[in-house]
Amino acid sequence: MRTSMIASILCRLACLNIVQASQKAPAAAVHDAVARTDSLSTLLHYILANNCHGCAVIIIHDGSLYDQHSGLLSGLCKDSPAVSFLQQYVDVLQNKAPRITLSDKCFHYLIFVQNIYNLNKIIPKETVNKVIVVAESTSWTIQEYLKTISSRSYTNLLVITHSLSRRTEQGSYLLYTHELYTDGSGSSLPVLLTSWIKNHTSKQDINLFPEKLRGGFKGHRLLISTANQPPFAIRKNIISQQRSVWDGIDIRMIRLLGATLNFTADFRDAIATNSSIYAVMEDVLNEQVSAAVGGIYRTDDVIIKFDNTVSHMEDCAAFISLSSLALPKYRAVMGPFQPGVWVLVCLVYFIAIIPLCMNTNYTLWSLIIHPSRFLDMFWFVFSTFTNSFVVKNPLLDTGLAKNSTSLLIGIYWVFTIIITSCYTGSIMAFITVPAFPAAINSAEQLLEEGYDIGTLGEISSSFCNLIFFFFTL
Repeated sequence: MRTSMIASILCRLACLNIVQASQKAPAAAVHDAVARTDSLSTLLHYILANNCHGCAVIIIHDGSLYDQHSGLLSGLCKDSPAVSFLQQYVDVLQNKAPRITLSDKCFHYLIFVQNIYNLNKIIPKETVNKVIVVAESTSWTIQEYLKTISSRSYTNLLVITHSLSRRTEQGSYLLYTHELYTDGSGSSLPVLLTSWIKNHTSKQDINLFPEKLRGGFKGHRLLISTANQPPFAIRKNIISQQRSVWDGIDIRMIRLLGATLNFTADFRDAIATNSSIYAVMEDVLNEQVSAAVGGIYRTDDVIIKFDNTVSHMEDCAAFISLSSLALPKYRAVMGPFQPGVWVLVCLVYFIAIIPLCMNTNYTLWSLIIHPSRFLDMFWFVFSTFTNSFVVKNPLLDTGLAKNSTSLLIGIYWVFTIIITSCYTGSIMAFITVPAFPAAINSAEQLLEEGYDIGTLGEISSSFCNLIFFFFTL
């Protein structure tokens, strides 16, 4: 009896403890989530203040950020006056990478992801700006990712993950980066920079973005697509279908860089089938090679798409078109005469009409009273000269008019022979030479014709031969 009572009391006490523990569990979970958010906020403030001062920070996140770290973004933007923020939402499941364009401004990335392997879906490559990633993946997953080839696409990479160690508080975080090209095979190794415990780093004065590739490429072999473009790249001899002996300005400079940066250059013919210059650039875009050489011009399109070296040679071009010495039609008709001479010839024709056609009905006084009669006289003379059409003879059959046709034809022959004798070349030019546009002799005429005038200079529009591009490490 006494034994059963004791067992009943112990059972009730156990049930009471379970109920109390279940009531405390949600409160503890909420407290841990708040502690993690507050600690992460303080950590991000510390990183941005020391590494992103005066630059823009592009925040990229998905919908899970609001569930796991509520109020983190609002507090981060409010308490960081020295940093400007650009917030962008991304849906990783639909593989929709954000299109972010910031020109002529210093900027870095702050990315919140569930799985660290989704980073390549958000920003494919970044070799210049800093990339800060807050991942919900475990530290083991982070270390495995930093060993992969994909992690090499981000030179200045900092990965933050929550510490699962029971010896630390809930707001503890681990900060990782990677060491690139640790051996000749091009492998990378994860590096634990420091821990964030009790709102402080475990190591004092730690550089969260250490310099990479301090030891060079450790003898790594780089495939380089080469365009046969003398004197920059010259194919001297073909050893096999895929191997050739190369020489030239770009080739020798790459070999000098290889000796300095400790890498081996393997020059290959372009795999693509386009023209040689575009083929080597397409090989880099398709990630079939690491670099491209061969006298490639540094244009705006090249600067946007590729990582390129400083130009080592400048070039200029002059666009010259052939021009004919033949005169345009209107100038050919004018021939050897000046415009003033032609005005006088026309006046002689008009004035000669009056004495040739004057008679008893077409007197000087009648022309003054009836000016329209001069029009009849003009068309009669014009039709007689050109034989283009027939006009009724307005002249009488008596007096000077009865010989008017003979007189007009005689004057026509005399005058035409004189004109034609010094005008034959111009008549031939008028018949055979097509019309040419007016010669352009000044910059003002170019502007009137709609041409754009400019000079080639600076980085944005200079035509400079490139050594090569590094697209992927």
